[in-house]
Amino acid sequence: MRVAGMRSSDDPPPPRRLDDEILAGFGAPVFEFVDQSRLQLVSWGTESLNSTIFMAEPVYWVADASGDFHFMDTPMGPFGQIFDGHVHTDIPGSTHRATGPVRGALEQHLSHHVVNFLINEPSFAVEFGSPEYQRVTHDWYLEVETLGLSAGSLTIDGADYPAESLAYRGFSATACRTGSRIVTVVVRDVIAQDFDLRLRSRTPQRR
Repeated sequence: MRVAGMRSSDDPPPPRRLDDEILAGFGAPVFEFVDQSRLQLVSWGTESLNSTIFMAEPVYWVADASGDFHFMDTPMGPFGQIFDGHVHTDIPGSTHRATGPVRGALEQHLSHHVVNFLINEPSFAVEFGSPEYQRVTHDWYLEVETLGLSAGSLTIDGADYPAESLAYRGFSATACRTGSRIVTVVVRDVIAQDFDLRLRSRTPQRR
């Protein structure tokens, strides 16, 4: 998880900000983790092409084991630690990978989060953007594409769905198709057992 400062645990968490106006253009459903005391939904991230959204992801702040969110006051408001667990809702085929919509989503989201994590590790002493940086990160992306699939499952709205999984460098990704969506969960293995990774669906509403 990425640390963004300290604030007293006695302070109330900041209000949850939902980007429903934007998500309503994406349509239903979108997926998020079930409510739990150590996670606070902050906002939603989206990816789009020609103003058409094809992926949505909730962003969470995370509390430590004692329940402290470690908020820091900033000019833009309180800020906390970003949770290293991710839920992606994709339009099937939006990854444009020949391996198919589910495997394509697994590869894209797993490699993205693994690379972003590893390049920020203190042990990664390669200059950003250098030829060596390009070579190393490219090799990581290629390695993800050669991984073997394993069977998995995702729990959504209380029902278990058969899914496919990939694991790489301390991260695991699990994805399945449900209706008109591909849903993918990516999480660091060392924290997975500390959180409830069940999902719920939500229908965005314009305010």
